[in-house]
Amino acid sequence: MTINTVQNAITAKQTTKIGIFGGSRDLFHFLKKNQNTTPIRTSTDDLLKSAYRMLEQAEHNLQERDQRISALENIVTTDELTRLANRRGFYASFKGELDRASRGDNQGGILIMIDLDHFKTINDTFGHLAGDEALKIVGAFLLSTIRDMDVAARIGGDEFIVLFSNTSIFHAMQRIKILGEELNNLTFEWQGKTIKIQASLGLKEYKQGDTINHIIKGADKHMYQDKESKRITRH
Repeated sequence: MTINTVQNAITAKQTTKIGIFGGSRDLFHFLKKNQNTTPIRTSTDDLLKSAYRMLEQAEHNLQERDQRISALENIVTTDELTRLANRRGFYASFKGELDRASRGDNQGGILIMIDLDHFKTINDTFGHLAGDEALKIVGAFLLSTIRDMDVAARIGGDEFIVLFSNTSIFHAMQRIKILGEELNNLTFEWQGKTIKIQASLGLKEYKQGDTINHIIKGADKHMYQDKESKRITRH
């Protein structure tokens, strides 16, 4: 029996154990299921090389499995249209942020609720493809604006959330001001028309002891106050 025979037997799951029982440098014994031993004529170097190859293959299989799991996790936590995190992905990230804040590992941060103004008008006037384009443009803008530690998500329809991690509202105000101004200056061309994107924003600071629902509810309330103030101004 050669070492290749052993490898093939192991691959086919025909054995339960391999034993090496004395003998000369080049003679080993292979223990099969029925407890009979079969001599293998091979060298120590060949046996070690074969073992290394089998370990490398096992490691490669584990890496492939981990890559597939990671790809599936990415699919279920990413918004297909904008490539931002979706609601599931956002809640998972935000829960982690609140856990770190509760442990004192960071100082908390800022949650920004964003809702597009007149989005229904874009859909009704130019069609849903134009609406999708507006959402994609907002998504690309948010991705280009946030830091690696921050999170941007589309949580449904024309609603977005940005999470500024490990910062205070005092230190984040300038970034928030710029984000709001640039977001409300976004435009895109559609069928010969220039469409302007406008949005209302609401902020809520989170810190140790806060809950997800409390923070989102607070930011949502401020966002609708911003939206209402624009209606009053227009009238």
